[in-house]
Amino acid sequence: MRFDHLSVRQKLWALVVGLILALSVLMGVLLSHMLTLTDETARSVAFSEQRITLAVRWRGLVALARPGGAGL
Repeated sequence: MRFDHLSVRQKLWALVVGLILALSVLMGVLLSHMLTLTDETARSVAFSEQRITLAVRWRGLVALARPGGAGL
């Protein structure tokens, strides 16, 4: 069947269905990209928190090792 033989109603429905499919595919791609960004951000935050914890721990150890005790 050729496209010219379809009624206007069928052409409009084909357009609507095509747009819905295209937007669904786009939504899937964007969701996948968003999940990747979320994972990268979570790793970055965990790394930063680990470094902050280590820095605070070292600060406390240095303060204890100073002559005179725990004062900064």
